[in-house]
Amino acid sequence: MSRVSSPLLAVVARELQSVVGTPAGWAIAGGAGTAVLTIASLSAPMGYQATAIDLLVLLEVLVPAVGVALGYRAVLQDRLRGEWAIHRAIGVAPRTYVLGLLLGQTTAAGLIIGGSLSVASVVVALRRTRPIAFLASTPAVADPAAMLWLTGLTVAYTGVIAAIVMVLSSLVRGRRGAVLGAVVVVGLLVVGIDAVAIVLPTPLPVLVAMSPGAAYRTLVLTVAVGLTPDAPVGAALLGWFTWLSGATLLSIRRLRTTA
Repeated sequence: MSRVSSPLLAVVARELQSVVGTPAGWAIAGGAGTAVLTIASLSAPMGYQATAIDLLVLLEVLVPAVGVALGYRAVLQDRLRGEWAIHRAIGVAPRTYVLGLLLGQTTAAGLIIGGSLSVASVVVALRRTRPIAFLASTPAVADPAAMLWLTGLTVAYTGVIAAIVMVLSSLVRGRRGAVLGAVVVVGLLVVGIDAVAIVLPTPLPVLVAMSPGAAYRTLVLTVAVGLTPDAPVGAALLGWFTWLSGATLLSIRRLRTTA
């Protein structure tokens, strides 16, 4: 194993262990799974498409909340405990450390939410009650691709959220600041950026590129559900890439100046 991949995988494994091996991690997973499966059970009789739309409303709040709950102390805790100083002393580059955290946080959140959505797809398959004639006239309702796309896009969204939360964790100086910052980040991701863009005249492609949440909503409604075929998918993907790469680079730069 290379010198780069060994520390990288060690950080990833540690992040996963922090979820699997702690009561808090299981509580987050249990709460997220319960919320997803409750909505899926209520919407399942209407088919895959309707369930995906109903779940989108929940996931716009749940994904940032889970991402913040898992990662708001990741970098901060290592700095306060001196673990980052040890990593740095033994030659682990900030880039390797940040990428390890990002992969670990994304994998953990992706398993929690993506796993819940996979089970939700099975629930829909078992509980659909629409008549065969209706399903034949409306193929999207009976097509599981809506849930498959929803799952894939949601897991990708967890990676964007993990990168943004990592910047927060690298910038705050104490636990109180981390908690306050976590509340602010969730608020901005769920409603804040969208609200500012609505108040100020903003073209739709610009709004979608500015707001990770708006980009997620656009991709789900366009690619997964097919309700908005003319939506700016390119702007959504560009916005995600910009947030992901920019937040990752900011975290790396911050750690380079941190003892």
